[in-house]
Amino acid sequence: MITDLVPLRRIAALLLLSLATLPTACARPVAAEPEVVLCTCAGTELARQVVAPFEEATGIPVRIERISRDGGGEAVARRLDEARGDVFWGPEVTVAVDLARLGRLARLEPLPAGAAGIPARFRDPEGRWFGFAARARVLVVNTDLVPADRRPTSMWDVIDPRWKGRTAFTRPGYGTACYHIGALEAALGQAECEHFLRGVETNGCVIAPGDGALARLVAAGGACFGFTDTSDALRVAESGAPVEIVYPDQDGVGTLILPNTLGVLTRAPHPEAARRLCEFLLSAEVEARLAEGSRRQIPLRPGVAHPPAVRVCDDLRELRVDAVEAARLSDASEARWAARFVADPALVEAEARRRRR
Repeated sequence: MITDLVPLRRIAALLLLSLATLPTACARPVAAEPEVVLCTCAGTELARQVVAPFEEATGIPVRIERISRDGGGEAVARRLDEARGDVFWGPEVTVAVDLARLGRLARLEPLPAGAAGIPARFRDPEGRWFGFAARARVLVVNTDLVPADRRPTSMWDVIDPRWKGRTAFTRPGYGTACYHIGALEAALGQAECEHFLRGVETNGCVIAPGDGALARLVAAGGACFGFTDTSDALRVAESGAPVEIVYPDQDGVGTLILPNTLGVLTRAPHPEAARRLCEFLLSAEVEARLAEGSRRQIPLRPGVAHPPAVRVCDDLRELRVDAVEAARLSDASEARWAARFVADPALVEAEARRRRR
């Protein structure tokens, strides 16, 4: 009987071997979630702080692509096509408005769930882009150089003759400094805005090549104070530099708030997954995480937890402008003013050396 079992065992082994070598098409592979491409002009550091929980919760992998915003909306649109992007993340409103005008941002209907908590003034009325996690345009002040009783409180202090040659302003290229000028023109009118900018010229303001460079200049004592974003101002403050942050014009026109912006691209290869990522990034959870993060972003929806160093919109007198109008004016102001405000060559070289390190 034992010898009779040997052929049976050989037959069973051959059957198992034949099953193991069947073509893989007969098996049912587990479908992988599509990779979503998040294109950002705001820097990859911010995005990395918040995409991991989305990937863990959904199983959808996210690839982050850094996109330059140089050249405006049409140039950005070409780069988005090259990257085969799904979701766009901008550092302020201008690029999002340009992309919406060019028909490159999809109208989301119904609105993403997270958008409900964002105040209407920070999102496109047609549901193509949504603001979240903002910065403010502030004055960073060197406290060693400016006594407490002489601290600036207004944008007009930058061009006060008492501080001639001792204040700083960022060259208004494409970005937040340029949008700031557009917002001032929208709020004050062209004549008053140009009066301020002519004052920047005649008062001998040091022109920095960027907001980070300006914050570092003030921290090092190269200027008494100047305009920058809260993210750059807080970075030098937290490094231990002798600086104070002033939210300007709290008894006047108010402080400009600069939200990040999100939108799903009309040519997104994965529109459903893109919408899910957009909804997640617009959540209160993400605003809280970005408020705690390295750039201390300002939550736009009320009631979001934030560290003491972060002031929120409810605590500020805000410079309220129509975002689309301010973006349009900022495009025009770049053409008028960027060539007139030439960055200090020594600061340009210092920034180049810093980036090479």
